[in-house]
This record gives sequence, structure tokens and C-alpha cells, in this order.
Amino acid sequence: MSIRDRLTLRHLRHVLAVSELGRLNLAADRLHISEAAVSKSLAEVTAIVGVPVFRRERTRWVPTEPGVRLIAFARRVTAEFDAFDGVMRDLRSGVQGTVVIGLHVITGQLFIAETLAKAKRDYPGIFVRVIEGVLPDLIDDLRNGTVDLVFGRIGQVALDRDFDSVGIANESALVVASPHHPLSKKRKLTWADVVEEGWILPPTGTPTREALADHLSRQGFDLPANRIDTKSISLIQSLLSAGSFVSIAPQSVAQHWAERLSMHVLPLPPIDVSTPIGLIWSKTNLLPAAEIVKDYVLDNLKVDRPKRSGRSSR
Repeated sequence: MSIRDRLTLRHLRHVLAVSELGRLNLAADRLHISEAAVSKSLAEVTAIVGVPVFRRERTRWVPTEPGVRLIAFARRVTAEFDAFDGVMRDLRSGVQGTVVIGLHVITGQLFIAETLAKAKRDYPGIFVRVIEGVLPDLIDDLRNGTVDLVFGRIGQVALDRDFDSVGIANESALVVASPHHPLSKKRKLTWADVVEEGWILPPTGTPTREALADHLSRQGFDLPANRIDTKSISLIQSLLSAGSFVSIAPQSVAQHWAERLSMHVLPLPPIDVSTPIGLIWSKTNLLPAAEIVKDYVLDNLKVDRPKRSGRSSR
């Protein structure tokens, strides 16, 4: 018989244990078998491959050249088995499939990203697809089952009894400037100093834009005429990095840009955005994979809220 017909996964795991620990007794302890059983397994491997795979050097077992090649092969095979085991475990528990998430917010995207990263780390069998849209359309998609979860402004649309929701964040918005913008060096600014600059704004109808328009109106100003309108947070970030612009962003996003991308938070008062963002889901249509992602959001909220209160108290 060929090596393929005789060499087993048990043999490969025993070879790996000896190669990593160097001693039969330590390998036996890890494998929860006797030292004699490990020794017998190595003898079987030697007989199967036709050459010794380890040699004794004082108190340690060191792989031979054929042993080095076998160890590399064993690592690949056991890694594939472990990955397959994880996939099957997910299938047995129902944790497999696609979760479609509707996104209507910029606020809270760092929280959302952290949550999805944790869920994907623990459940790689779940495929997540994120789509952007306006909230009424996303709620319709949630109702007909083409979207599983929606992140949006709670209170912007009426939710019927088939839906449930949880608030995630209600951040104020801050004004930010490009890394080399002339205003970034100013320690004191008024709205008169910034309204004539080139701006990047979220589109009409978004809560952040409406809050800015209301705030400027109370100061006696119109929305900046020199502007680019976009809802894409990645495009806003790229434009700020590439040009000389002013924009408005949720507090967590603005602080992230300042720390990581050298943006400048301008010394202007925060702008209150009254409607909180949250997660919305159907009580009757939630599939197992979507249920898990929802639970990760709820768990992350428990961790994140003490951090927020801790920061605000300093």
C-alpha cells in the first residue's frame, strides 16, 4: 500500500507534537496518551515512509531531513482539517450563510466596524454584505426579507410592531479640516471664519447636515455654497487628505481622523444631532446568522458604554 493509504491524521498529530516539544513524555502529556503509545506511533511512521523521521540527540528528538518535510506536510494537512472542522461546526449550529446589512449612517461606523470584525473572527462561515441606502427603502427591504439588519437613525421612520431596535450612539458632530488647511493653525475661530471655505457635506436630508444647517441659521449663516456633497465616508476621508477642505463628522470619527490621519478638529462648538442611531431588525424574520451578528452588537454595546462614560467623566 502507498503512504497515502497508511498514514493517518493521528500519525501526523503525533509527529507534530514530538517536533514541537522535542521529548516523547511531553508529547504524550499533550496528546493525553502514554509515552509508549507515542513511541509506537513514531515507529509506525518510520515503517510507512521508509526512513527515520526523528533522530535522538541526548534528551531531545530532532527531525531528520525527511522528517522536516513530513512536519511541513503535517502542518498543512492538520490546518485544513481544523478549518474544515470549524466550517462543519458552524453548519451543525446553523451559523452559515449571508447577512445583509443596510447602512444609512456615518455616525457609529467605528463601532459597527469593530462589531463586525469580532463576529467574523469568531464565525468565519458567515458572509456579511453591507449595502447603503435611504432609511425608508432599507426598512422596506427589512420587511420583505432582502435585508437582515439595518443601522440607521431611530425615529426618522415609524416602526411597526414587527420590528425591534436598540440605540447605539447619539454623538455630537465636530468640524474637521484637512491636514494642511490654513485654519488648522488657528486657536480661535468663529463660524464667519469657516463658512466661506471649501466644504464636504453629507447630502440633503441627513441628520448631520440638517443639524449643521439649523445651527448655522441660528448664527445668521446659510450652508456653505462652495461644497461637495457625498455620503461616502471613504470619499470624504480621501478628499480631506488630498485637498484643502472643511467637513463635519461624528465625534468618534473626527477624533479617529485626527489621531490616525493628521486631520484637525477645529475649535468650534460641537453640533448637537438629536436623533440617535441604532440597530433595527425584524422580530419574525431573523435568520440564525443575523441573530448572531445582532447579539454581537448588543454585547459590544455593554463593553462600549462604560468606555464612553469613562471618557466623558474626565
